[in-house]
Amino acid sequence: MAKKIFVSYSSKQTEFANKIRSDLEKEGFETWIDKTALRYTVIWTQELTEAIIQNDCVLLLWSSDAKASENVHKEIITARALLKPIIPFLVDGEKGFPVLPKEIGFLQGIVRDEYEKSVQELLNRLSDEELNKIRYPLSSDNLYIPRNRNDYFVGRQADLVKLFVDLCGFFGAKARNDPNAIVGLAGIGKTEMAVEFAYRFSILFPNGVYWIDADKDDLTSEFVKLAPHLKMQPLAEESKSDFAKRILGQLRNLPESLLILDGVMSSKTFSEWCPAGARACAVLITTRLMLQEGRIQLLQLKELDQNSAFELLISRRRDILQKDLEVVAAKKICKLIGNLPLALELFASHLSRIPMMSAQQFLRELENVSPISSHAHTEVARSMLMDTGQNLFSFFNLIYEKLNRDRTDPYFFLLSSFSAETSVKYEFIENAFGNPIMAMEAIQQLHENSLLSYDIDKRVSIHPLVISFARALQDSQRLIYQKKFVEIMTGFVQTHNEIRDIEIVLPETSHIEYAIQIAAENGFISEVKILYANYAIYLAYRCEYDHQLDCLQKSMALHEKDTPQNIAQIASLSLDVGRVLKNKGDFSNAKIRVQTALELFERTFGQDHAEVAN
Repeated sequence: MAKKIFVSYSSKQTEFANKIRSDLEKEGFETWIDKTALRYTVIWTQELTEAIIQNDCVLLLWSSDAKASENVHKEIITARALLKPIIPFLVDGEKGFPVLPKEIGFLQGIVRDEYEKSVQELLNRLSDEELNKIRYPLSSDNLYIPRNRNDYFVGRQADLVKLFVDLCGFFGAKARNDPNAIVGLAGIGKTEMAVEFAYRFSILFPNGVYWIDADKDDLTSEFVKLAPHLKMQPLAEESKSDFAKRILGQLRNLPESLLILDGVMSSKTFSEWCPAGARACAVLITTRLMLQEGRIQLLQLKELDQNSAFELLISRRRDILQKDLEVVAAKKICKLIGNLPLALELFASHLSRIPMMSAQQFLRELENVSPISSHAHTEVARSMLMDTGQNLFSFFNLIYEKLNRDRTDPYFFLLSSFSAETSVKYEFIENAFGNPIMAMEAIQQLHENSLLSYDIDKRVSIHPLVISFARALQDSQRLIYQKKFVEIMTGFVQTHNEIRDIEIVLPETSHIEYAIQIAAENGFISEVKILYANYAIYLAYRCEYDHQLDCLQKSMALHEKDTPQNIAQIASLSLDVGRVLKNKGDFSNAKIRVQTALELFERTFGQDHAEVAN
């Protein structure tokens, strides 16, 4: 069903366009028509493109004049590439139905003898629940890529639209011809994104879409493979290298074409083999690098949104939709694996191979191996991640083996000791082992190999499944890195233990809580005492008095077991407990705690000391 309609028409049919627009709005539909919407715009091509993106479908008022209109043709191609439903509607006064452009020649137009009947058919189509499920047939005449389209590709619509605008411009008018790079973590779907873009938007590149496997230093052989598609042959006595460079030169003078460089491994390779120039083909690359060469427009792929992840997981098992508990279980599985596309593909395939296994059974097996509540993530169902000989951990291991592990392991393993629920402040890692330069080099290497991401806010993100992988590698060393993590968070809360530091501390609460859990489980007594006491400050700010009271009492209990006891610290904690009890309205117990604190202070400092006076 479509509620928002873009009206495409020739300016010679403005009167008819206004008439049908009025009739649609009377029926409750929203319409976009350029004569009113473009009144104050400056860049009309941008406005038209964005309007097609934002509306549900395109009503094409078809006539001989529309057929001759270049702008109408551009609107058709844009809508077709964006998978917008297009409804051709014959304009009154036409003697016959003009032939539709080849891009939509398979569509059935609305042709009625009476205007009222045509409008009624239009309303029926607009109200059809199947309208937005249209899948245009693919044209492979100009596609020269060695990969099939993934029939189960879901989501990423906003990312695809961004690539479309950046690579194609508005109606083909680009401000500049910069390469675009798809970057992101391992398993995030960079190559799949490039493949989907190639198939879906090939209509916008009539001179061809070409693919290079760029995961090697020398791309000579790969470029030579393009020769037949470009109708080029080597010259007499021309070396393979010279022939490849001549093909590259051809691409520098081939507008309305697209070159995809998949898996670029180095900046040098990119610089050497990327066509450049005003008339060059558009360039899309996928890479684990954060390239800095000239002007490159980056698309940072994130995990799938919840709805898309769910759709991918059940793509081969639609029966899951028939039971509410199955739907709930499937959504929990998505959350468990962090909506990572590669893992979702593997799990979806696993479920399809065992149709008798319910989503609930699958979830139980996963949770039995890796309890989410404890953030353990160790050995995340290795057998469950197996799919036709592939293993997700094996995939990560191929990347891991390429690292300079003596340098990266300490930082990789330390990062995996933090909470999996949020990103990590780079400041925590920078001085962890006393060498900031080595820390930066390690983070950069891990980033370039897609095992983590590093943003402009100086925070490091690592996917829960990568954390699982890193934890599984550590074995007996795990406790060493957990201890280091706890020490880092203990130092952090000690340094920021004033109310004015609350805004600094609040983003790190999940790490602090996890550090408390790890310290308590492993008997890191000196650290957990400090963590409990200092974390209580921020719990007060959040008015979580029960939790605050629990932390203070646990810290005080640990201090009371010390030999010798730190009486001043116990007194301070007793006073804090009294304040919390007062906030909770328990005045009698609050008075007892405050009196106990006063007695301890007097015993330690004497009646005339400033602490006692306070």
